[in-house]
Amino acid sequence: MRAGIIRVKSIWLALFTLISFQARAVITIQSVGGVSYFEKDVNNNNFTLYGGMAGVCVGDGSTTCNSCNNAGVGTAIQACNMANVYPTLPISITFTSNQSVTNARIKVTTEEQLTTTEAVEYGITNPYVTASAGTSITVSVKWSYLCAHDTGFSMSESCTPNPTTEAAFANPSRKIYVYLDENSDGTLVDTEKKSVDVKLHYLKADEVSAATQTFCTAPSPGSIGLCGYKIGIGDSKFYLQELYGADSSGAGTAPPKSSTNAPDWYGLAFKAEPAVNLNTISSAGEFQIRTYNATYGIDNNTVTGLQNYTDYCLLMGNINKSQNIYKFNNNSTLTVNVCGQPSEVIGMLTDKSCFISTAAFGSDRADQVQLLRQFRNEFLLTNEYGKVFVKTYYKLSPPIAHFIEHSEILKAMTRIALYPFIAMAWLAVNVGFLPPTLFVLFVFSTLYLVGRKKRALHD
Repeated sequence: MRAGIIRVKSIWLALFTLISFQARAVITIQSVGGVSYFEKDVNNNNFTLYGGMAGVCVGDGSTTCNSCNNAGVGTAIQACNMANVYPTLPISITFTSNQSVTNARIKVTTEEQLTTTEAVEYGITNPYVTASAGTSITVSVKWSYLCAHDTGFSMSESCTPNPTTEAAFANPSRKIYVYLDENSDGTLVDTEKKSVDVKLHYLKADEVSAATQTFCTAPSPGSIGLCGYKIGIGDSKFYLQELYGADSSGAGTAPPKSSTNAPDWYGLAFKAEPAVNLNTISSAGEFQIRTYNATYGIDNNTVTGLQNYTDYCLLMGNINKSQNIYKFNNNSTLTVNVCGQPSEVIGMLTDKSCFISTAAFGSDRADQVQLLRQFRNEFLLTNEYGKVFVKTYYKLSPPIAHFIEHSEILKAMTRIALYPFIAMAWLAVNVGFLPPTLFVLFVFSTLYLVGRKKRALHD
């Protein structure tokens, strides 16, 4: 009896060991390639792959291409992608197994159309592999294979979309399945596969209705993408003072609205060009990408690499996770303060107390100082006389600022002296330049007449 019990226990122990051994068989994805962008869930080792197609570029068959190099040259602004995928581009997936395998079979599939039924197996050149545990194994599958099994792309290996203006996989949960016969028993089962989510977003950039890429012309619910911005001027750079969301006058905590089945927004794409207005800017060339943070603002609000004393305008496009750049601001009514001239005198100096106004009010963030800075950027630096005045001020300001910064009496006297200029700046910024000009003429005319009358009485 006891011997029988021991035999039963031994059998159960053997089965448990076998099951445990099988359960420990794990496929772990290490890296991916041939995609526009990917996300990785570190905790679960789950990958989501994104591919974007916008515009035309010729790839080398192994890496993405930059369609922005060809976008909008001599034409209207067009959608583009600096990491564009194409039908013949292979998606490479590198993975490891915690089991040593010998002549083990590999299989790659996807779903058939909108169902979870697996499609015909993708043809791998060498579907057998021998590798020790932890050794990297790479398989690849072309984007054309995925398109050929999705109704959103006319079931075509050419990735021809249906409709032609904008398309995504009709199956929003499309996956790539990678199988490895880890126990080398010649049979592939679900416990020996790893699934990868994959999304494709297509934009026909030369479509007339899409080429202008008009997006929200003013903040309003339901508008697609971020609506606009205002720029500040810096030393060889612009900085973004405001972002206009779809539902308010600033970027909110919710993502901007996107079109149906389009991937989530990734951030904003900026391109500054020497120009007098936005309509003369081409979308061809490189964009500076600024990614969204958790609250859909951007942490880096500067656009760099500009030449001082050159007129620039700043083009902004919305970029989603497929890296498609579209919905530009060239036709938006929110185009006020999107052009300017960088200048070396605008840069924030290390010693902020070197400005008279900063020393007088105690902080470069004081409202009065901010107002004077805005007046400088929007009015003085827009003409040659104003630039000369600003340069002279920056040359003479440091010694005066250091002289007054340790005396409260001198600070108070300086503040009193600055208030007429602050008033003039407020009028210029909020009303226009004519009222302060008339105000200055009135003050000087009054002083002149009063002085002349006093001289006449004295004589």
